[in-house]
Amino acid sequence: MKLRMKESDYVTLARVTVPSFRRDVEFPPETGCILLLGKNDHPLNPAFTVATLFEPSQGDLEERGLDGLVFSSHYLRRALLEVRRRRLAGFLRVHTHPLAEDKVYFSQYDDANDPSLMENLYELHCGGVFGSVVLGRSSAAARIWSTQTSSFLPLTELVVVGEQLRFIPLDGTVGKPATPAAIFDRAMAVTGRGELATLSRMRVGIIGAGGTGSLMIELAARAGVGEISEDLP
Repeated sequence: MKLRMKESDYVTLARVTVPSFRRDVEFPPETGCILLLGKNDHPLNPAFTVATLFEPSQGDLEERGLDGLVFSSHYLRRALLEVRRRRLAGFLRVHTHPLAEDKVYFSQYDDANDPSLMENLYELHCGGVFGSVVLGRSSAAARIWSTQTSSFLPLTELVVVGEQLRFIPLDGTVGKPATPAAIFDRAMAVTGRGELATLSRMRVGIIGAGGTGSLMIELAARAGVGEISEDLP
């Protein structure tokens, strides 16, 4: 399942977590925040959407060392109350691994402590969605807790929505652009590597299928868009 975030929140996330990745500090501390989530229940492509980046206040992050970070109970409680007030789906805890570069994974500490926290959150907010994200300097991994299996389910990709779309893998690696289908090779000189493969994974909505809309549908199909949904007037 994908995670979507607007560009302004992504910029804020970078600002909040930058102390962990300063190159002029020998042992930078872990840091983090909470992402409040909405949910899109599309039957074929469900996704979570970051409704708000819930920044920590003074004292919200405890034991900020190189090898550990604890979110205060007050911070978690405020986030949970905001989820209830706004009728959101739940939230993700974000924390950094300062020494991770292009590969990052949940630590043994994360695997040992996250399940009990997730179970407690679900008990407080039945039917909610809770999980965690770990950030490296140029990589990220994310997962959602499943009460049915008492285990984590991975989130696959972060889509940053702004003037342009950015696609960031959430499997702990930087990722490599996929190769486009051979029939679109002729366009690579214009689009560059990886862009056509990105289009093939996208779902595009076109409102109206009249004189302009019908042409847009044809052009999107010729460009290699994976799924086109038109809203007929």
